[in-house]
Amino acid sequence: MHILSTNLAIIYIVMLSLVVKDKNSSIEDFLSTKEASEIVPYSREYIGRLAREKKVRSALLGGKWIVSISSLQNFHNQAKNRRRNLG
Repeated sequence: MHILSTNLAIIYIVMLSLVVKDKNSSIEDFLSTKEASEIVPYSREYIGRLAREKKVRSALLGGKWIVSISSLQNFHNQAKNRRRNLG
């Protein structure tokens, strides 16, 4: 069982490294939607929607979205600035 979990971890890391194409990003920059929702004031569902709509850097791994937290924070800051400029 230990070998299987080790192999799955290696596969996950390899797949994740393929996702990270931006030189300014790293594997550590990507989080699950659940983890990301604890950092920004968005729900897991909304973060998944942003990922599906390609509004943030993301990837679908094993049927679950992972998102770049720096990309998500940038999206959030831009949204705050748009709201501030409107009102």
